[in-house]
Amino acid sequence: MTIDDELRAIVAKTTGLQASDLADEDHIHDHLGLSSLDLIAVYGYFEDKYEISISDSEADEVLTLLQLQQLIQSKAAAGSQC
Repeated sequence: MTIDDELRAIVAKTTGLQASDLADEDHIHDHLGLSSLDLIAVYGYFEDKYEISISDSEADEVLTLLQLQQLIQSKAAAGSQC
């Protein structure tokens, strides 16, 4: 399962939407309705799984599902190169 698939599955489970209904440009708060606590859980899952760290300032810059996916992918890729 790719990071994108995992992210969509977690967001779908959290929001009650179907993963196939999620679009890259969906706004995390406005369209998907994810709360700050929801996002902490999402970040925590990926931080634990990929042994990465996402700072508050990085998290604050994420507005869309695609940006969230790209942040996690870049962190995971950088972590695997260490």
